[in-house]
Amino acid sequence: MSQSNPGGEESDFKQKLNNLDQWLKNIVQPSSLPKNNPATPTPVPDPKAPTSSQQPNALQPKNKRPFNKVNKNSMNTNTSVAPNAKPSFFNRREKNAKPAFFKKGKLRIIPLGGLEEVGKNMMVFEYDKDIIIVDMGFQFPEEDMLGIDYVLPDVSYLMERKQNIRGVFLTHGHLDHIGGIPYLLPRLGFPMVYGAPLTMGFVKKQLEEFRLNALARTRVFDPKEKRWIFTFVYP
Repeated sequence: MSQSNPGGEESDFKQKLNNLDQWLKNIVQPSSLPKNNPATPTPVPDPKAPTSSQQPNALQPKNKRPFNKVNKNSMNTNTSVAPNAKPSFFNRREKNAKPAFFKKGKLRIIPLGGLEEVGKNMMVFEYDKDIIIVDMGFQFPEEDMLGIDYVLPDVSYLMERKQNIRGVFLTHGHLDHIGGIPYLLPRLGFPMVYGAPLTMGFVKKQLEEFRLNALARTRVFDPKEKRWIFTFVYP
């Protein structure tokens, strides 16, 4: 029978520990540190080269770095655009420049009813001295409006400019859009009323009930066609 040698096993174990210790040292040793290379010469500083204090942004705190002062008077304020230049995000129309359509006058949009309420829809578009009206409806009274049948828009602004009204254009035939026609047309001098066939059928029925069909002027048009009404195109 062979007998084990305890001294030999202990020496083998120590040798393995030494090998493991050497391997760990090689792994843990930082590789980023530069190694001393005797063959590499040490660079000699140039006396004419600027020092770190002379370089504006080299290794200086941010609060001590110099900055270039800009003279506002020397800045180029010319924002004119070449005639053939393509519009971009940084090449927009100047604030004071106006499109060609508004050279002679201003467009005013005046709501006489229908905003934040149900009924009484009526909108006025005024450009220079031309006025068109979109819809002419009424509103049914509220519970606290005793003795009132209908509520009509205030047309005092239009009554003073009735000679400038070029037409009334109706969007559809609901009473909140056409219900005020028999009451307001006589006050405005019976301007021309434009609308689609079904809408104008309702309007003519209203005018007959109020016996205004002989005085009122109506015109049916195709919604797909365009008509020039002075400075406006409808639809």
